[in-house]
Amino acid sequence: MNDFYIGLIMGQNQSKQTQELVENIETGLKLNGVKYTYVSDVKSDVELREMGISMLLGVNELGPHIYGNLTYTAFPFVFWGFQEPLSYYTLYRSFSTKTNLIVLSKSVNDISYLSTMFEKIRCSQYSPGYDPRQFVEEAPEKEYDLVYIGFITDIDEYEKEMKDNLSADAYEIFSEIVDSSCRNPEASLFDLFRNYAKVYRFDETDFELYQDVYNKIKEHISSLIKLKVLENMDGNEVKIWGPKTWEKYTGKNMQYMGEEPEKGYIDILRKSKIALNIDNVRDLMSITPYCLNVMASNTLLLTNNNISMQKYFPRSFYNIYYDPNKNLKLSEMINHYLKNEDDRLEIALRLKTKVENEHTWQVRIRQLVAMFTGVN
Repeated sequence: MNDFYIGLIMGQNQSKQTQELVENIETGLKLNGVKYTYVSDVKSDVELREMGISMLLGVNELGPHIYGNLTYTAFPFVFWGFQEPLSYYTLYRSFSTKTNLIVLSKSVNDISYLSTMFEKIRCSQYSPGYDPRQFVEEAPEKEYDLVYIGFITDIDEYEKEMKDNLSADAYEIFSEIVDSSCRNPEASLFDLFRNYAKVYRFDETDFELYQDVYNKIKEHISSLIKLKVLENMDGNEVKIWGPKTWEKYTGKNMQYMGEEPEKGYIDILRKSKIALNIDNVRDLMSITPYCLNVMASNTLLLTNNNISMQKYFPRSFYNIYYDPNKNLKLSEMINHYLKNEDDRLEIALRLKTKVENEHTWQVRIRQLVAMFTGVN
């Protein structure tokens, strides 16, 4: 790895999330002894070769100026996009006729979308890592039996807004896609969109239409699915952190604890016996930082059926998966693990150990470099 030299491309006006991601990537590079430098303005291939650059790596927000310059290089360019693929459409369109762009995404849904819309762009599922430095302090006592941390929208207000602002035909399609997604919470929104495109005879490759539909329903569907799961805990009280909108929807077996603390949610997770994961629409079939942090907290993660998670944490070895449409199974799992502490601690420890060994940023960067060097 000592001869491998990465050119990091960063745009201006980075979000806090991107800054944190870049810091984690830099830490992973340093721990693996990988040389890197910042490429403030994209150079010509000749200049990049003279610098000894092996690969270009960009993360999240880059900006149209950089997009345009990148199209002139034939260097391997890896783009690690942690946000929705729709956020990077300009970049992908710029590379639609080239073959040197490799997109890394945590979501199988994103890859399905990109592979259909941009045939020449190579895509690979690649989840983020976790930062073990957040867990160096001695673990606190477990205070909470069952917790959930996440957003929710005002479901009633949004339904009314859509009904008031959409045409009758558009509202019918909106309602059908929402209903289908809630009945099939593991289905890709992109696949649902393509199915309804055939039924209603609109262009399934119409990016702007898909983007409009996606933006209108993604948070609404996620909120409906979350509420459905949390309303049916069958006697198990779940403590919830998130926006104040939760106050409107917390009912039986749900206790709203307040907004997420300014320091973040790690402390809550470390004080919890069990933490629920209910994937947002975009995070379906992906490993999220939240899931990694739950497991690193020595807290038992219970999550919906997730293909990507099962690839690394097989169902046969980790009994942590539930079906969002079958809440009885989830309640049975919660009851079992709260009554049988040894079982809960044993699985939580196995998850923690696996995350520490295989899912740190150091490991992620080593795997990334190995994609190009063949050396792991």
